[in-house]
Amino acid sequence: MDCLFVYGTLRSGYGHPLGVVLETEAKFLGVGYVHGYLYDLGEYPGIRLDPTTENRVIGEVYQLDYPDQMFPEFDYYEGVSEIYSPEFPYRRVKGTVFIENEPYPYVWMYEYHGDTADLPQIMHGDYLVFLKDRKSK
Repeated sequence: MDCLFVYGTLRSGYGHPLGVVLETEAKFLGVGYVHGYLYDLGEYPGIRLDPTTENRVIGEVYQLDYPDQMFPEFDYYEGVSEIYSPEFPYRRVKGTVFIENEPYPYVWMYEYHGDTADLPQIMHGDYLVFLKDRKSK
């Protein structure tokens, strides 16, 4: 069973076409969180996983019915590469997601692997709340 944790532009409510694909072609398992840090990269967010922190990044977990067909699309959208470059800032990794405080290990997610030193951190860990707050200012 392949599951995907999404925390930014692919979440329901954002309206991205690939997010709609998730909503219609995958099974929604619930809202969950990972331990790590959420950063504002301008047009989209990035996470840096850290299982030793209490910081949480909020997102949604989907069970993919056709992962072999879906992952190439998501990988392309996310700009996946094993070696960081500005054109390919993410890598697809497995981590533990918590849904209602129950751990779900081995869930796929996209982790930003560029430099975060000068990036603003989204302290509350919820990108959709961050966007709503930014619009209201």
